[in-house]
Parts: sequence; structure tokens; C-alpha cells
Amino acid sequence: MMKFLTLSIVLFSVISCRSIPEEKLNHVVLIWFKAETSEAYIKTVEQESKELKKIPGVLDLQLGRAIDSKRKIVDDSFHLGLLFQFNSKSELDAYIKHPRHQKFVESYIKGKAKKIVVYDF
Repeated sequence: MMKFLTLSIVLFSVISCRSIPEEKLNHVVLIWFKAETSEAYIKTVEQESKELKKIPGVLDLQLGRAIDSKRKIVDDSFHLGLLFQFNSKSELDAYIKHPRHQKFVESYIKGKAKKIVVYDF
């Protein structure tokens, strides 16, 4: 009986100490560059994209290239994908208006991107 009581107390302590994850806002950006865009340019965009993580409100930034897939449901046609995390929509809105973001878009995306798709959830 004592072992059961001790085990119950330990389990209760572990469970009650676990933090419940907070909901985060995800901002997904998929970019298709124009056909004449060089591989070197896309690599430059990848490197410069990492600087966007320094903008206040950005909790995390993951980026990468599409993974080739034979599955029909997978769209592997984009060149670069970015996944940002924010605590709130107001932080996302501030990020969109931030001068560093605006400069990045003007310098590296406008005129080079054939298509951009954004998902926020």
C-alpha cells in the first residue's frame, strides 16, 4: 500500500509539473522563383532569410527546400519554404510591417518570385 501511495505521489508530481504547450501562430511562406533565377541567388536568399529571425516577435524560423516526392498529394514544386512562429497575430502583423522584413521582400523577392503562397494558422 505504501509503494502504491508513493508511486501515486510521484506520478502526480510529474504530471502536474509538466507545462501545457501554448498555442503558437504559424506563418508558412512558399516561394517559386522565376526560371531564370540562379541556384546561387536562391542560396543567397536562404542565407539572408535567416536574418529575419532577428525581428522582434519571431519565436522560431525554419527554412528549407522542397523534398522530392512521388506522392501525388505532395507539392514539391516550390524552391524555398519558410516557417515562422509567433505568439500572436499582433506579433505577426508587426513583423510584416517591420523595416527589415520590408527590405528583405524588396531586395530579394520582388521581381524574382514567380509565385508566393502564404498560410497562417
